Amino acid sequence: MENYIITKQIIEIAKEKAIQPFLKKISELKGEASEIVSEIYGAQIPAQVKNLFNKHPNYFNRTYKVGFRCNDLDYKIVSLKGAIPSTCSGTPTIIIESDETSKRLFNIFSNVEKLESDAHALKRSINVVLSQNKSYNKVKSNCPQLIEFLPEIMKNNVPALNYTDLIEKINNSKSL
Repeated sequence: MENYIITKQIIEIAKEKAIQPFLKKISELKGEASEIVSEIYGAQIPAQVKNLFNKHPNYFNRTYKVGFRCNDLDYKIVSLKGAIPSTCSGTPTIIIESDETSKRLFNIFSNVEKLESDAHALKRSINVVLSQNKSYNKVKSNCPQLIEFLPEIMKNNVPALNYTDLIEKINNSKSL
């Protein structure tokens, strides 16, 4: 790989590639929380209402999010996989009283917060390292683990300056 300059655009691409595993795990955890809350909220809706909603959804308020409270968590809102009937025009809220479910949701959201914090810290670290190294060759020699996150050399990227050539040309011009 030639000695190309690392631009802000390349740094952003590298940061996004590096945090993909975090984003995937966060999405899985939020999906799990969504299923738990959807199941609890759905159990509170009478079967007749569900049937009518499935046949005539335009006649109902619907929601794609549900808020909930439980013992160990502050108020949280989860996105649902699809629309469900709602008794209000805003975001409906449920109270989760089961200690087991409450603990499970608390663990999920604790993990989500930790993963989001770790992803943010990783992005900051990558930004610092790539900004300081400024070229593919320096990154390759100083932190080779980051090379896999760098994109292939982009067409509009310019090679880093070769100072030895510049110095040689200046010295040659002086001898004229």
